[in-house]
Amino acid sequence: MGKIQNNILLVEDEAIIALNQQKQLEKRGYLVTHAINGKKAVEIAKSPKHEIDLILMDINLGKGIDGTQAAERIQEFKEIPVVFLSSHTEPEVVEKIETITSYGYVVKNSGITVLDASIKMAFKLFDAHKDILKHKSDAENANSALESTVKNLETVNLSLTRLKKAIENTNEIVFITNREGIITYINPQFIKTYGYSKEEALGKIGPRDLGAEETPDEVDRIFWETLQNKQHLAANYINKTKSGKIITVEASIDPIFDNNGNLKEFVQIQRDITEKIQIERVLNENEEIFRGIFEQSTIGIYRSTPEGKILLANPSIISMLGYKNFEEIEKWDLNSTDFKPSYKRTEFLEKMEKENKITGLESEWIKEDGSKLYVRESAVAFRDEEGKIIYYQGMIEDISTKKQIELELIHKGEESKNYLDAIDSLDLGLFIVNLDYTVRYMNNTMVKWFGNQTGLICYKSVAGLEEPCPYCKLKEVLKEGKNVTYTPTTSDGRTFNIHGSLLQNSDGTVSKLEIIQDITELKSTHKHVETLLQEKEIILKEVHHRIKNNMMTIMGLLTFQEQSITDEKSIEAFENTRNRVQSMMVLYDKLYRSNDYQIIGIKEYFETLFKEIIAGFPWKEIISLNCDIEDIQMEPKIVFNLGIIINELITNSMKYAVDGNNENILSISASLSDNFVTLIVKDNGRGFPDKTIQKSSGGFGLELVNILSEQISADISFSNENGAKVMLRFRI
Repeated sequence: MGKIQNNILLVEDEAIIALNQQKQLEKRGYLVTHAINGKKAVEIAKSPKHEIDLILMDINLGKGIDGTQAAERIQEFKEIPVVFLSSHTEPEVVEKIETITSYGYVVKNSGITVLDASIKMAFKLFDAHKDILKHKSDAENANSALESTVKNLETVNLSLTRLKKAIENTNEIVFITNREGIITYINPQFIKTYGYSKEEALGKIGPRDLGAEETPDEVDRIFWETLQNKQHLAANYINKTKSGKIITVEASIDPIFDNNGNLKEFVQIQRDITEKIQIERVLNENEEIFRGIFEQSTIGIYRSTPEGKILLANPSIISMLGYKNFEEIEKWDLNSTDFKPSYKRTEFLEKMEKENKITGLESEWIKEDGSKLYVRESAVAFRDEEGKIIYYQGMIEDISTKKQIELELIHKGEESKNYLDAIDSLDLGLFIVNLDYTVRYMNNTMVKWFGNQTGLICYKSVAGLEEPCPYCKLKEVLKEGKNVTYTPTTSDGRTFNIHGSLLQNSDGTVSKLEIIQDITELKSTHKHVETLLQEKEIILKEVHHRIKNNMMTIMGLLTFQEQSITDEKSIEAFENTRNRVQSMMVLYDKLYRSNDYQIIGIKEYFETLFKEIIAGFPWKEIISLNCDIEDIQMEPKIVFNLGIIINELITNSMKYAVDGNNENILSISASLSDNFVTLIVKDNGRGFPDKTIQKSSGGFGLELVNILSEQISADISFSNENGAKVMLRFRI
């Protein structure tokens, strides 16, 4: 028999839960060591003083490493079964332990019987796992010798298999014919292309049967002479499939001879190029279409080389520059002084090499008469198979009118220029419309939203309507001089904030200036957030209501049960439990009424709790209360532990310190200094026994106080100073 496995490391950060589990396990004969966090668990597992057979691990261990991380660190240096013990059943929590070698997952409150059975099963699984590893090692050694033999056999067949796979899986048509021209082998691609099955093709048809037209005698003679001379033959053929479909194939034919030089058979590899030929035909047609667009487009189109040579330039770009025909600019060297844009040509070349394109480059060109031409340029680089740029193809848009308007605004002062820059940076549209509804100017944002509609009727080109937009305020602005603000929604569901005002142009005319903001997404997001907040508030109120009712139900059940008990110790136990639940209810009520659930002030909570504990005792009238509590802000979890500690200490004083013949004083104080909280609970009774001061003895209540103090990392001391005094000191 193996050694008895009964040493268990219990890792649980909730002290009360850990104490309960420890006592139940010890009743089942287990020796239990408790670790309050993951770090402590790793230290105990490493220590030679502790012989641990199994770990019961909680997943959520509060601050520091969690249960899964602690288990991983322990298993790095020690092979030991781990059973996870948690109150969580959510899939994402369970998935966290899937990468860790574990031997069970037990939900808290399943009962000691289930937990005991899970522990025993984990021991059995762990022993079985070790046996499997041993058998696996033996099997691997035996398989190694067998694999070596198999590998040698596979090497022999590998070349033939590769060749067969290549032929069977290629997209090329492969078939073999005998000397008489009858097919003796076809691959799957032959069947797929020509539509003949093996039964229909093998030994029954030949290449002539696949031809769509009669082969001339002269071509046939050259074909056979070439092959008889052991030469490779390549040609294109027009063939037909079984269904009668005409296809064009690119064929490669080789003769096969035996060792005596006798012709045995022919291997033919074909590629269906029907689609390729069709694409070439479409490309030729598209070239004609492109030529029509090239000649007639109002947008300038060019093609040039990195060396600076102009290959193409359509009539629009020639006209923009003030020339009459292509011959006048054909011999330009764009990399020299023939071409004078406002940007450096070297920068253009570097950007095209790096990014392969340029989009929306605005610059100044010089026209034939020396005047300036403002353009917006976009270009793409075309490369050869080696990745070298062979030419640029670009489009030129004349934006001289747009630039003129911008300059008019800029001439109004630097403030106007800053205004334009700010509008562009804020993704705001700038839109100028004349009295006849023609678009005078659109900034980059408007062009991005609606395309460049400069010079066109706004309600037709932008809104797609036959009459002015129903929400338009053009006449109010231009005829009455009003500043207007409105928020229309377009037919496609987009919502805009529009601010319109009167603009005096430099030529004496007036226009309507609009600053436009697209608020479609903002409006939708705002509505969605409002809905979510309303739903969250309703759910939270319902949860608070149910929790409070449940806690009141627990208090009622405890009171009802207490009334049916006559044993004094049992009555005392029920009273203590009811007081502990009462402290939780006071804290919850405080949280429920607070606007912040993450932090809570202790002053009101401690004072209320102090009074309600004392109110439960019949001799409350002879007690004097002294409270000196700063309103320190703490996490609810810490305040919860302190509430139970205060309940135990006040209850202890009410039981053992109250004397009907003397003045009875209970004091509680709490202060904060250098991030350390000092909590003192004191009475003027007969004090603690010496064993309590030395922490070597005490009832369940004081044991609970010690455990909860450890959980919040507090130093606790018991002393007698004209009565019992308990002081806790901890960092927040």
